[in-house]
Amino acid sequence: MMRSTTDSLKQAMTLADSDKNMWVRRGISTETKIKVYKAVVLTTLLYGSDSWTVYKRHAKKLHHFHTICLRKRLGIKWQVKMPDTVVLTRANLPSMHTILMQTLRLAGHVVRMADHRLPKKLPFGELHYSRCFQGGQKKRFKDTLKDSLKAFNIKYTQWEQVAMERPQWQSAVYNGAKNHEAYRMATIEQRRKDRKDSASKCSKATVHNAPEHFKLGLGSQIISVHPELEFPNLRMVRWSSSKSTDE
Repeated sequence: MMRSTTDSLKQAMTLADSDKNMWVRRGISTETKIKVYKAVVLTTLLYGSDSWTVYKRHAKKLHHFHTICLRKRLGIKWQVKMPDTVVLTRANLPSMHTILMQTLRLAGHVVRMADHRLPKKLPFGELHYSRCFQGGQKKRFKDTLKDSLKAFNIKYTQWEQVAMERPQWQSAVYNGAKNHEAYRMATIEQRRKDRKDSASKCSKATVHNAPEHFKLGLGSQIISVHPELEFPNLRMVRWSSSKSTDE
């Protein structure tokens, strides 16, 4: 029976919250907590993920759960505004997007099977008579495979020949995942830097173009007055204010 991403997420959340004392215990090192997380929670979360057809909404939800668990294991509180890239670097783990793309290892195993095997017929088979759905077609295993190959810089027309050699295929998937994760981290950091630069430029432009004001004291009150504005009865107001205070 195939499990969906929702079922896997529920079971992983149950395991993650089963023993909260262990995750906050100071006697256990952070390295041990990360290893337990990888062996228990992460394997339960990704059980059967090799055959999933992953959409962007699924990857975002799984990545969010992945980073939350790592923050708890590392002892990072929610008040600390730390980006996910720093959290993943501290845990020495890739993002969930890259982990889901590493299902290419199963694709290489299926390619090396005989043609009459059922696991090879199902992922790459097509229906002779089918109906197209209005509003776009559902994503297939082939589409997920193409996206992963493109992200790992493996040519779609040659991946089957590369997958026939197991060591060569494993090396290609490992190097592709490593390069993709590094590129993804660098892209996120560059976007964050660009946002900060644009925000600082906007704030400086707002301060530069803002009208100058000067403070004016009226008795015990202090108001901010624009220099272009004119107050013809200003002396009268001040005189009446001082007169009222003398009385």
